[in-house]
Amino acid sequence: MMIEKINPRVKAIKVYVAGATKEEVARRHGLNPDRVVKLASNENAFGPSPKAVEAIRKYAAQVNLYPEDHPSELITSISEYTRASDSKIIMGGNGADEVMDTVIKLLIMPGDEVVVHTPTFPYYELLTTLYGGRMVKVSMPDDFSFPTDSIVESIGEKTKLVIICSPNNPTGTVISESGLRRTLDSGVIVMLDEAYVEFADRSYTGLVSEYENLVVLRTFSKAFGLAGLRVGYGVASEEIIGEAMKIKPPHNVNLLAQKAASAALKDLDYLHSVVEKTKVLREELFNEINSLGGVKAYRSQGNFLLVKLFEKDAAAIVSRLEKKGIIVRSCAGFGLARHIRVTVGREEENQAFMKTFKEVLG
Repeated sequence: MMIEKINPRVKAIKVYVAGATKEEVARRHGLNPDRVVKLASNENAFGPSPKAVEAIRKYAAQVNLYPEDHPSELITSISEYTRASDSKIIMGGNGADEVMDTVIKLLIMPGDEVVVHTPTFPYYELLTTLYGGRMVKVSMPDDFSFPTDSIVESIGEKTKLVIICSPNNPTGTVISESGLRRTLDSGVIVMLDEAYVEFADRSYTGLVSEYENLVVLRTFSKAFGLAGLRVGYGVASEEIIGEAMKIKPPHNVNLLAQKAASAALKDLDYLHSVVEKTKVLREELFNEINSLGGVKAYRSQGNFLLVKLFEKDAAAIVSRLEKKGIIVRSCAGFGLARHIRVTVGREEENQAFMKTFKEVLG
């Protein structure tokens, strides 16, 4: 049987289940996709910059040609945006996930340990398992603050990497600068996932200039509204970037992604407008959810809220919402059976969610 020939580490992996699209949910329940509200995948509810869309149209007829392998225009724009030199930037053509894959592949050999806080993005464990590493999980306390002491104490002789997601998915909490510095001072390489950082109070990308053991992941999928183009990047020391460049896929960022991301970085007024509107709506949604009985929304610095259901099963609530055309994320896959994650949408989307959420809570 062919299954016997499969890498046993692959067979040990739990399948990562991505959020359903509007079209999938509409087909599943016989709904009009135009009436479905998707608040499950933390996408930008306001869409990309018009300049990014214009760039896609402009270059659409050139997709018969390979793109630049090392997209200089985009990298220079990222350099200006992050204030990191071009030589400290690597691109990912499947969002920050691809850079994450490259970094873990670069570092992890069978038997190595990776320290990570939980709950967090399940893909970290999938990649660690794939490359033969072992996860050392450090539980976050009930308020989902970062357990810096426990993280540092968990670093041992076999530790090759510490992974920190800040703002954390799915909790929205952030690590303090002192906590991050303490972790970096251990000398172990730290991969800091800042996918949602544009919605947060500050970024720690600038610390790459101080710490050679810091790798920061960033993306255009969230605040920039380019999730469908799948483009991300990493910022790290020249030494790490130089080695990582050897194993990244060739031509890994497609032409339209390169041009759209470059254009988006030339329209930061639009980005700032989206971020500010999202923050206002996040606060409104936080207050509305917490006005209900039997539930609790947690403070977040992402474009989403984690919500605890004290008396209801999260999977059942998610299913009932979906049947009514509202898609949110069950957090059972994060180990949180009584929690859901709700993306901050446009005002009318948030209102539709709240109306239906009240109904299904009974």
